[in-house]
Amino acid sequence: MARNSIDPAVELCNRNLDEARNFHDQLVAACERSYRSYRGIPEAGSLATAFTSQIFPKYLTQMVEQMVAAILDPNPKVTVRARPKIHEDQDVAEASAKTLEYLADWALDRDKYAMKQRDNVWQALICGLSIAKISWRQEKGTKRRLIRTMHPDYPDVTRITEHSYRDTTYDGPCVEVRDVRDFYW
Repeated sequence: MARNSIDPAVELCNRNLDEARNFHDQLVAACERSYRSYRGIPEAGSLATAFTSQIFPKYLTQMVEQMVAAILDPNPKVTVRARPKIHEDQDVAEASAKTLEYLADWALDRDKYAMKQRDNVWQALICGLSIAKISWRQEKGTKRRLIRTMHPDYPDVTRITEHSYRDTTYDGPCVEVRDVRDFYW
């Protein structure tokens, strides 16, 4: 006898995946609508397609850019709130949250996130939320150094030569803004 039924765990996973797909599709549609509005592209079939204003897109873009400039923080910080589970100690949860907060702030400072935060704020203003990913980056590059050496024929004379070598130029955290439309999927 062939069995045609699906395992209940597989059914639950499929149901949850379908819910996630629906949520993701709604999020992407809302973000796309917001991006089109930001760029001044009217919705197909709307009354706005009959009238095209040459001022509106520039005005809206300028407004968003001014809002971004006003929101930018010269010294961005992360706030982490402790949310302990029932069996967890409140003090341990608060200490863990404070440690995570210090670590995230250190990563933002080390990567000079204050110089990169514009894209994050811009996406948050248009879509309603924004996503940043913190990862570790290691870069190697060529460094140059001047070396002072003795002249072989004249011991009182020194020569300065340039020496090139490969070394690590950056080894630390990297904060990257991710497209919110790709995050939930």
